[in-house]
Amino acid sequence: MEAQKKRGQFRFVPPVETFVPLADPAPKRPDAFVVEGKRLDGRSPDEFRPVFLKTGVISQAAGSAYIEMNQTKVICGVYGPRQTPKTVYSEKGKLNCFFKLATFAENGERRKYVSDKEEKELSMLMVQALEVSLRLETFPKSELDVFVLVLEESGGMVGAAITAASLALADAGIEMYDLVASCSVGVVDSHILLDPSIAEEKAAQSNLMVAIMPSANEITQMLQTGEIEHTKAPEAIELCLDGCSKIYQMMRQNLLETAAQKLSMEEAQRTADK
Repeated sequence: MEAQKKRGQFRFVPPVETFVPLADPAPKRPDAFVVEGKRLDGRSPDEFRPVFLKTGVISQAAGSAYIEMNQTKVICGVYGPRQTPKTVYSEKGKLNCFFKLATFAENGERRKYVSDKEEKELSMLMVQALEVSLRLETFPKSELDVFVLVLEESGGMVGAAITAASLALADAGIEMYDLVASCSVGVVDSHILLDPSIAEEKAAQSNLMVAIMPSANEITQMLQTGEIEHTKAPEAIELCLDGCSKIYQMMRQNLLETAAQKLSMEEAQRTADK
């Protein structure tokens, strides 16, 4: 009897009444996204969020890159080239892209680990944007794998992913015709906004993403959603191209600084060996 009492005191007694937890209310849409020529975060319509680029962030990868645009964070790793199966022969190499959002990347419901339809479509879009910039004939019967992981999504993730992937391919030493720079614009309440935040993207009547090889002056990919007036479309494309040129300069500067650091480390090592 005493033993039963001791066992019983550890039993959990559930409450008689239960309550459904209240979900966080959806944020209210602002009355205006541009006030006196300034956006809600203080930027002008043609201004980027703070951009941070870094290469060589994954030691096990042939090449890697990390891009941060305020709260949008994307990391990319390149592996290969590796030999294709013996049953498959091609004179040109093959580019494979794998786009994935981390389960915790977005606010709200967590994503599943298995890639969904949207992620597969974005993976194909990345292949189309990047493969024209690569000299695939330099590695026949081989495949190149590009893995992109969005750590946090706060607007512009597709453009950031393409930019990071191109930078990682250059870091891997893959022969390229040119780097591919990408960014997006959103049309919100008749205002064309460069590098829209997640709130601006959701409120936009239309979003446009462009990927371009600036030196060759060739657009490699364009993705437009929503409706846009025909009079605003040329202006939106022009602003997007101008933004891509600015991103391209940042990419070149980052690669030059990385190369200079590597040379200086190699020189220091040779001096130490002597």
